[in-house]
Amino acid sequence: MRVNRPDFPLWVTVECAAAAAQGDLDEVRVGLATLAHQGYRFERDFTWSALAAMTVQAAWAVRDTTAAEALYAQLAPYSGLMTWNGAATHGPIDAALALGASLLGRRADARGHLAIADSLTTKIGAAHLRWAALDQLA
Repeated sequence: MRVNRPDFPLWVTVECAAAAAQGDLDEVRVGLATLAHQGYRFERDFTWSALAAMTVQAAWAVRDTTAAEALYAQLAPYSGLMTWNGAATHGPIDAALALGASLLGRRADARGHLAIADSLTTKIGAAHLRWAALDQLA
């Protein structure tokens, strides 16, 4: 996947998400290492919350607690809101926070974020935005 392209966080994140969906965990780890080297810095534009949440999903796939810790800190102030990529949502920020908290061993926090995520998707009638990985927390 990684042939002759710059390591822009957006591209690396999308590659991580695609690799995780395909079960290519080695590629996920390579991408997360690149993002870690960059300090998990996402440009604070209209895509950052979606990118951060997608990165947490990739971290969940390989149980990367370093990524979880860094991204949890970035996303936590936005609990109760939806992610945004400029055109659509990738679901509740609390979905990412639930996975991150679980990776960090913070079970009570994970349950609280899961409840918020489920409440948001129910409130807006968007059950399709519930991430499958969240079923592993229940």
